[in-house]
Amino acid sequence: MNINSLNLIQKIIISISVSLTVIALFIHNPFSGYTTETNNPLYDSGVYKVPCTKREKDRYRADFETIQKMGVRITEKEEETQAYIDSSVAECTKRVPYKITAPFSEWRTNEPIIYWFGYLANISQLIVVISLIFGAMFFIFKEQSNNK
Repeated sequence: MNINSLNLIQKIIISISVSLTVIALFIHNPFSGYTTETNNPLYDSGVYKVPCTKREKDRYRADFETIQKMGVRITEKEEETQAYIDSSVAECTKRVPYKITAPFSEWRTNEPIIYWFGYLANISQLIVVISLIFGAMFFIFKEQSNNK
């Protein structure tokens, strides 16, 4: 399809859709960088506690150095030590990162000109809507050739 074969209305439609897309991208401000991470809801001073699995409990029972790092005191009586270990490893401490990758719907530019345009999902949807609306208008205003 040649640009010269388009009628005036189609040329205007293409110009408006390209202009709106460029304006939307300008307002989006992708040059400020993107934020793709969010705070981890499980983060609390870098650690959180979860119930130990049987495998972890067995590993902690066997690894006295790890147990000592956890603050478990080792006594001479094996039963007493075992009871203390069982109560101590009822919950395991796991390290979690402060930041995690955010879902795509929360990715945004750092400094958008208009806040709503900052989200990558919003700007992507807007560009698709512009393309669909003006694409439909492009084909609606297509000149019909006379086949007489």
